[in-house]
Amino acid sequence: MSSDSSIVALTQDEVKEHFKGGAIQADRSMSNCDHTIDEGLEEELKEDPRKYADYAGWNFHGDVFYMKGQFHCVVMRHHQFMETIFAQSLQEIMDKVSEKYGAD
Repeated sequence: MSSDSSIVALTQDEVKEHFKGGAIQADRSMSNCDHTIDEGLEEELKEDPRKYADYAGWNFHGDVFYMKGQFHCVVMRHHQFMETIFAQSLQEIMDKVSEKYGAD
């Protein structure tokens, strides 16, 4: 796993600015219910920075997208922003979010 200290988690304002021109929902998604990442999702998000994908979990909802050479997940719980988690791959995002918010 890369540990580039120059990359930090995005703020809510940075995420809003990134999607200012409009966001497009990806055709694929992620789920903690069956621990799946739809095939081709990483490539789809990398190809179009306006795209985001749903990430469903029992105790959270995430929106994942690709920005600044990293994948990011905006984690929400009960309609409240919790944090933005970043990683080099969607599997790393799933591992980090599952560890902190539950793997269900």
